[in-house]
Amino acid sequence: MAIGPSSVGTNSSVNATSDNTKKYTVALILLVTLFFMIGFITVLNDVLLPRLKSLFELSNRDAMLIMLVFFGAYLIWSYPAGVLIRKIGYKRGIILALVTVAIGLATFIPAAHSVIYGLFLLALFITASGLAILQVCINPYIIALGPEKTGAARLNLGGAMNSAATFLGP
Repeated sequence: MAIGPSSVGTNSSVNATSDNTKKYTVALILLVTLFFMIGFITVLNDVLLPRLKSLFELSNRDAMLIMLVFFGAYLIWSYPAGVLIRKIGYKRGIILALVTVAIGLATFIPAAHSVIYGLFLLALFITASGLAILQVCINPYIIALGPEKTGAARLNLGGAMNSAATFLGP
């Protein structure tokens, strides 16, 4: 039996796709985990808000500064993060974002020891800045991993993990 050229071409493209899938599996798992982390950290604001409100005896307006500062960082950093990512690339951008998130989360330690509301807000802003940069990186990067045809499915998987974290986080 002879194998025709069309079956050879089909078989080799299946192997190439299989190789690409294996090549990007670890990166895909890491990116989906980052989507989960973003959702988890973001929803912790809902837990943090009443705690800080009672600790500092804040009015509702002052307590809403928590959300304003957190989501204001997204507003401030979204466009500059895109420019930055164009210059340094996705991988370095993810590393920079994770370092920024780590610095922000570490800032909560002195904020808790000193019990200064402004320091809590600064910690939130730094953390959210890192998350904004991270989202600017991972959204297009997860689409770029693997075949273009399935890019939307990978992004939806990441979004599903983000949503699962917002459900599980509180």
